[in-house]
Amino acid sequence: MKPLKQYQTRRKPLKVADDAPIFRNAKGIPYTPQKFIVTEEEMAKMEAEMKKFKSSYTLIISGNVRTIINSKGHSWTGINLRENSKNGYHLCTLVRKEVEKYVEINGVAPYTKPYREQLFNVPAIKNNIGKPLIAVDIRNCYWRTLILKGFISQKLYLQGLRKSEWKVGRNASVGSLAKQECKMQYLNGKLITNTKEFSRPPIALQYVRNTIVGGIYEMFYRLYQEIGDDFVYFLTDCVFVPPHRAEYVRKFLWQEGYQVKMKTVEITQFDEEKQKLFWRDFEKEKDRYYSFSDKQKLP
Repeated sequence: MKPLKQYQTRRKPLKVADDAPIFRNAKGIPYTPQKFIVTEEEMAKMEAEMKKFKSSYTLIISGNVRTIINSKGHSWTGINLRENSKNGYHLCTLVRKEVEKYVEINGVAPYTKPYREQLFNVPAIKNNIGKPLIAVDIRNCYWRTLILKGFISQKLYLQGLRKSEWKVGRNASVGSLAKQECKMQYLNGKLITNTKEFSRPPIALQYVRNTIVGGIYEMFYRLYQEIGDDFVYFLTDCVFVPPHRAEYVRKFLWQEGYQVKMKTVEITQFDEEKQKLFWRDFEKEKDRYYSFSDKQKLP
């Protein structure tokens, strides 16, 4: 299949890793494979044609992104151009480049400590059923942590804040540092049995992701140690506390380098046996719930 020139993203030779395979043309001259970006619709047609014409290729799936690499090393990646632009997924590539640069210059300490992205204080939940609570939500928590830890530049940090709808991409840029990838081989248009390989990005990038998410958990746990049972529960980047503690929490998080927004909620129901928590979000006029496990409970 001929490269789709209109979607060519790079015209200059790509930097090739030392262990990358060497491709040669019919005359034995080495060449650098090209990379192309296509729409999801074009990617679907390409996959169908490669199977129809019994081509041999490699398929790589990372999240909802699919990449085909043909026998000559050229690759095509299918993306939803409209959603990528709308939700800011382009930030994932920009963040990865800057994080790789940071790691190359400074290294990164291993982060293997256990952490949780949610914590539930069961006694405090029981004591606050039917009472107003304040949800103290960190603004752009993961994105802010990237700059606070020095992993990205001020320029990229400000660029990522240009549009509020890019929040999805800002958060995804952290998760993508440890996103699993599945690679499989096709021969004559058919999947070769037992060729699925699962891999993750380099361990240093995973440490960066863990440093960000784990660091937020450690911060919230310090807050719990300070305010005790006034710490009712936390979800990712938002902590729920009684009204008289809201200002204390705001100052605590401000000293850590974060700005917050607040809203009033109320726990409406708690099923301890099924470990299911229900609350009312008055700002959005919605009822919400969360099912948690024993590992997410405070001791």
